[in-house]
Amino acid sequence: MGRVLFYENDYPIKVHTSRARSVDRLHMHNVLQLFCVKEGVCIHDIFGNAGKMTPGEISIAPPYNAHRIDGREAEYEMFGMDADCSFFKLSRQFRPWNFFDSCIMPLCDAVSERGHVFRPRKNVADEVFGLYSEIKTLSSARESEKLPAIYGKTIELMTLIATEYSAREGGMGKARTATNCEPMHEVFKYIHKNFRNEISAEEIAKEAMISERSLYRLFEESMNTTLHRYIQALRLEYSKELLRDTDRTVRDIADESGFVYLANFHRYFRSQMGISPSEYRDSFREFK
Repeated sequence: MGRVLFYENDYPIKVHTSRARSVDRLHMHNVLQLFCVKEGVCIHDIFGNAGKMTPGEISIAPPYNAHRIDGREAEYEMFGMDADCSFFKLSRQFRPWNFFDSCIMPLCDAVSERGHVFRPRKNVADEVFGLYSEIKTLSSARESEKLPAIYGKTIELMTLIATEYSAREGGMGKARTATNCEPMHEVFKYIHKNFRNEISAEEIAKEAMISERSLYRLFEESMNTTLHRYIQALRLEYSKELLRDTDRTVRDIADESGFVYLANFHRYFRSQMGISPSEYRDSFREFK
């Protein structure tokens, strides 16, 4: 049947690029797959429903749907993402809204009814390519500390695609689904763009046009963590990159990463990494 897609340290997301001028055998996976053509032309066939894909078009293959890519017509370049659906089921108990039930499943149902290939607006396609690249960079490091960022970026990508699919191809079933996907995309987009600044729940909620109460509820139910902890995790990962790749002072790095107080940065860094920022930097210099 399908294949279980996990890297050595349980990474459930794989982003890949395909350029082969060939045809796959009909096959299926236990993962959700997304494809977006960057250049050229290919055909995505799901259970005999063949859709021709040209640059910018997106195709969605739900889990356990037999499909194949036919690229014999011309040279093409296509981004793809495989996501194990268990990755999206982080809620420990049934909740009124979670990412899997309110985004992934309705999207898969809509694809089965309306077709798997659609053309997003140009600016949306550009955003999709950008998110693909970011997720690929994050996942290629294969570090468990990057999982929160990978998960957040994946939700940003999936809610973007679900919202655009619903707008271009018709509704995705329950009205609650569509109204939740779009604000959650805006939430993550705003956080990922501004986490290095002092941002508040009020600002994020205003950007997504929802109440602060809804923001906290939707975020915790989709991420299984708090808004504050997620933002801190993003800041930590950014600070680690600066410590590894630059000679800037720890104070400058703390400030650039979004930590207002240096003492808080030291305390949080040690609590998460077990060593101080300076010790972390020194550990990398030993191998240069």
